[in-house]
Amino acid sequence: MNILIFTIGFIIFATYMFFLVRMINTQHKKQEQEHGKVNYKKQTISKKSNKIQYIKTPAVKKFPAVKRK
Repeated sequence: MNILIFTIGFIIFATYMFFLVRMINTQHKKQEQEHGKVNYKKQTISKKSNKIQYIKTPAVKKFPAVKRK
């Protein structure tokens, strides 16, 4: 009985993992098609310390909240 429950649970788990990995893979391919194969974030590598520095994008102007009476 324990082996039967384990087998059924393992089949459900394996099926779940298969479809999860498949969905992640297809979404990754869609994102790669939309953005191209280049890096998604702009980065520079400093030659002295070999650290990656992310370039900040210009800030979006925020509008003040509207006060209601």
